[in-house]
Amino acid sequence: MCLSCKQLEEKLAKSEENLARAESLLQLALKRIVKLEEQINKNSKNSSKPPSTDQKSNTSKKEPKKRAHRKGFSRPLYPQDRVDHQVQCKRTFCPHCQANKLKRLKAEPFVWQQTELPEMRAIITQFNCLKYQCTQCGNRCTGRLPEGIPFSAFGPKLMAYISYLTGRFHVSKREAMTLVKDLYDIDLSEGSVINLEENMTNVLEELYEKIHRLVVDGSLPRHFDETTWRDNGQRHYVWIGTTQVAAYYKIDPHRSREAFLKIFGQSISAPSVTDRYTVYDILNGPRQYCLAHLIRTFHSYSQKPGRDGEIGSYIEKELRRTCATHTKWKKGLITKRQRAGLLRHHKRRLYEYFIDAMAFGSDDLYKLCYRLSDKFEHLWAFASTKDMDPTNNMAERDLRKLVLWRKKSYGTRSSRGQKFVERITSVIETLKKHDQRVFQFLEQTIRAFYHKKTPPMIAPNLGI
Repeated sequence: MCLSCKQLEEKLAKSEENLARAESLLQLALKRIVKLEEQINKNSKNSSKPPSTDQKSNTSKKEPKKRAHRKGFSRPLYPQDRVDHQVQCKRTFCPHCQANKLKRLKAEPFVWQQTELPEMRAIITQFNCLKYQCTQCGNRCTGRLPEGIPFSAFGPKLMAYISYLTGRFHVSKREAMTLVKDLYDIDLSEGSVINLEENMTNVLEELYEKIHRLVVDGSLPRHFDETTWRDNGQRHYVWIGTTQVAAYYKIDPHRSREAFLKIFGQSISAPSVTDRYTVYDILNGPRQYCLAHLIRTFHSYSQKPGRDGEIGSYIEKELRRTCATHTKWKKGLITKRQRAGLLRHHKRRLYEYFIDAMAFGSDDLYKLCYRLSDKFEHLWAFASTKDMDPTNNMAERDLRKLVLWRKKSYGTRSSRGQKFVERITSVIETLKKHDQRVFQFLEQTIRAFYHKKTPPMIAPNLGI
């Protein structure tokens, strides 16, 4: 009888042990399920995923909203110096009664302008380089090309046009070849397109370095960011440093502190706007955390049940109010003094919410709010720094160009391709910040390069 009791006790202990093990596994499984559900529900509003990855729902079949009436605009007439041909439109019979009794009035005629593309045909210039032989040494030579004419089968305008297609609109090499063939009846090979891009890379080298120096050494707040890139099948990263007047791009194999220092230098004391990536902790000057990133982060917490969802919702709304206050001030809707008062209230309330999160939130929310409260000044650097924004949207918008390029072409395959991407994108985005025409600038820069003259400048007062 005692032996039987002992066996029952052993079985009971073993069952309790198995039950405890099953409960622990169940808890781990539930936590794993919650994390997987959070990962599945991630979108562009609660994470750093791009909007293109969101699953779009079907549009409801309700009656469409009545759109507000938009004021129409008539197309302005071109000035007379732009008009190439004029046609006098006459009438012989009356369109109403068909009578042949029309009298011309002295009133101004009704003017209708029609714009049409010119007949496009490539200009072929043949250079006959005469051959010579020296009567003294017996060596042979040929005539030299005129000064400023590149030793290439294609002229400066065609060089600029190909670079404009592939570097500005990210047209593939084969599509660029097809377009040039259809429009101008010019036969191009893929190797020719690559060579033209390499020529453009060499032409833009000096300007690219000037843009780099302006971004690194300038006094304006700069925005830093990075994204993935592919080069020859290997993962690389595109780093960007951008300001209100210039944008600099650099492709590097690494996403590390060493890579950042190699690209942007050791001493960076000017104001900066970044995300919370620890690499940017080496920045010396005033640093602003991107509030848009934090809004998305706390939006994901607001979707959770319990206290995390409640506190996350409060923090998200307060951050949105902070950005809205700054936007109103930039639009001139409130004064600088009113902005300062509102920001003080936002700052106080946000700190209180962080305290609540650390007291009542989960471990993850506690750690996040603890880190943010420890670096609380990085959330408000924009309030005391001139021309600084509370978000890093400038860098994300400028970096979006290369994200689209990467999706179209899957990156580059050589260092030559890397240099072309870096330099053409830096120059084009800098030109856009100054509202300059890209194609004309590229053509003028190529002509100045081969004529060995001073190239055109984007902004002479800035040295670029």
